Amino acid sequence: MKKVYIPIFSQKIQINLNSLLLFMVAMFFGLSFTLKATGQELIDNQDHQVTFITKTLEKILSSPQKVLEEEDKFWKEETVQILAQSWIDEVGVRKAREIWRRKISNLIKLTETEREENHLLQMTDSIKVKTNDFQEKAIPHLFSYLPATDKPMNMPVYFTAFIPPRAFANTAGIVIDVAASYWKGNPKNILNCLIHELFHIGYSWFRPTRTEKPLDHKFINTMLDYLQNEGMATYVAYKAQPMFPAPDEKDYRLFESPEEVTRLLKVMNDLFENVGVLSDKKLKQLSWRKGVNGRAYYIAGAHMAQVIESKLGRKALIETIQQGPVSFVKRYNSLVPENRKIFFPDDSTIAARQDSCENHR
Repeated sequence: MKKVYIPIFSQKIQINLNSLLLFMVAMFFGLSFTLKATGQELIDNQDHQVTFITKTLEKILSSPQKVLEEEDKFWKEETVQILAQSWIDEVGVRKAREIWRRKISNLIKLTETEREENHLLQMTDSIKVKTNDFQEKAIPHLFSYLPATDKPMNMPVYFTAFIPPRAFANTAGIVIDVAASYWKGNPKNILNCLIHELFHIGYSWFRPTRTEKPLDHKFINTMLDYLQNEGMATYVAYKAQPMFPAPDEKDYRLFESPEEVTRLLKVMNDLFENVGVLSDKKLKQLSWRKGVNGRAYYIAGAHMAQVIESKLGRKALIETIQQGPVSFVKRYNSLVPENRKIFFPDDSTIAARQDSCENHR
């Protein structure tokens, strides 16, 4: 199976625009831990299984000099680094290894005691302590927002440091950079982030069986998928805060601001107005800048999910996963006034825009 990557809570980074379509699949995990070995805890819950793997992070902190001296070997043999390098290559992040080397060099300057007491390992230990509680509460919460399924969840979660972005997932596992400043050294932020990730893979299971037909324009399907997928993942993780709070999550502050929600709904409509007008390259640039870095997909989509659930119930929201993102938008639009609706062009409108642009060239 081809490995597919998706950044979550993405950093503002330079990307290879041709790789943007690779970001639509994310990974899910289910948790229930029993101690297995140093640097790894195993969770079993019925048919669900997830491993939290910290051995690479431990190598970085315990032997940074050796890691740096054997850099190529380290990146070719450590699974998490292989996944990270694949992500870097696919996305086209510049100077990733150069930044990594500089930060490893800074670790070398610390004493052995300082490295052993490093807060990064303390963060992962704090996450492991919470794993039973996470299993008992997060998994039922997640599944309460997904269509019924008996599909088992099996996923390793790898911890490392100093890679872009702060978190991503592909078919081989979830990767978390515990050194990312975004977490503010608080493991609670990571636990809540993992709920966002969990939703992505569950959502992806139902893409092949959607009842609605995709539009002819390829990238608008990506944009609509982003809006529903990232929006619902943000909303589901936000709703989990009574159990797993994220005190430093910036997206939630935006989501709680009526002014920001209104602004980002408009940003989404501005994005859709450019479909068929801009070239694919420029549209992807704008989508990344406004929808991902600017958080329009996340916040507008989360608001749409909230409106559907609050007015029609959770079942109606879940049905849009089975139907597809067009149904998600249409169901939301049926519940709000004209000035709050999302307007995306159909195939005939896109074709007309493309013809008009051709005639003016």
